[in-house]
Amino acid sequence: MAATTGRTLRFAALATMIAGIGLLIFSALPTQLKTAVEPSRHLAEEAKSYLSKQGFRRSEVEAAGKSDVPSLPSMSHPLLGRPAPDIELSDHTGHRQALSDHLQNGPVLVVFYYGYYCDHCVAQLFALDADYARFRALGGQILAISADEPAHTAEQLATYGAFSFPVLSDSQNRVAANYGVYKPSKSPGSVELLHATFLVDQSGIVRWCQYGLTPFTDNNSLLAELEKLSAPQVP
Repeated sequence: MAATTGRTLRFAALATMIAGIGLLIFSALPTQLKTAVEPSRHLAEEAKSYLSKQGFRRSEVEAAGKSDVPSLPSMSHPLLGRPAPDIELSDHTGHRQALSDHLQNGPVLVVFYYGYYCDHCVAQLFALDADYARFRALGGQILAISADEPAHTAEQLATYGAFSFPVLSDSQNRVAANYGVYKPSKSPGSVELLHATFLVDQSGIVRWCQYGLTPFTDNNSLLAELEKLSAPQVP
């Protein structure tokens, strides 16, 4: 019995590891190949279904009010408390978007997602769009970044609807590498790629971040952190 249980546990661990490796390899594929191997699906509906299963609800922070929801502490990261690496990328229309330009108007959430080819990859963008008015009421802006080519993003947005914020193309993952959420692997065809959210204050300093293998959809925590940046500083 013990031997059987041990084999079962080892098999489950191996299956989990293989699934994780498969996702990372798939993330490294060119967008055209990802689209070709994926069956015809309604990705927007799948993303919203994913959010529903995760218990996502629109934020409790009202547009003109404050929230009693506690913020989630930032994860440790080398960029925390340091200047955010520069960002200058093309959006889905081919226009260049620069982090420095957006920072002139307030703090910016920099969001890295895998791409518009699977439900959970793009789910965070739908969650942010649902609460976009609340982010803007606190002066916050959003830049979403993936390795998708602008043409692919434009096609997906035309099919499923545009977001209220810019969606940028980091086709070589150079910006993602600068933010520490992309690392080429020594194994051919595989990479280390993470979902990540960085909050950059108006002076260009990274004040908060979360990252991992799943998208961050706790908008209440993001808004609570944004409130801190907009609150008057006590001498």
